[in-house]
Amino acid sequence: MNYVTNSIKFILIKKLCVIKILLIFFFITYSFPLTGKDFSNQEFICADETGPVVEFLMPSFAKNSLKKNNKFKLYADNDRNSFKEISGELQKKNSPIDDSYYFYTLNISGGNDILNKVYFEFYPPSTMMIQVSERQFKNLACWIK
Repeated sequence: MNYVTNSIKFILIKKLCVIKILLIFFFITYSFPLTGKDFSNQEFICADETGPVVEFLMPSFAKNSLKKNNKFKLYADNDRNSFKEISGELQKKNSPIDDSYYFYTLNISGGNDILNKVYFEFYPPSTMMIQVSERQFKNLACWIK
């Protein structure tokens, strides 16, 4: 009889310890907010296998601001030493599956110049997908300058 009582006590203590550990784990996990890395005021260069394609300074977004005008250097395909400065509205967007991660888009469409039709998605700090005019998207490698 004493053996049965001790076994039941042991099982109850074991279950209480497991419950306490789980409660502590959930408390620690959900008590600290998760935030993504801030890339404000960092200068990025994005390039393909030939050389630089885009260079820009990541603006500092206010807490509630999701859009910011910005300037970009867009390098020519045939001469990577020459570039054209374009301006556009950079949008900060949340990832649909992760609130702690942001990516950025730019959409410039207007004018007859080929460089006035640019769309890109930037996934900091390393990847950009860019479409100039009606061409296919190019996948670019990016880094902080």
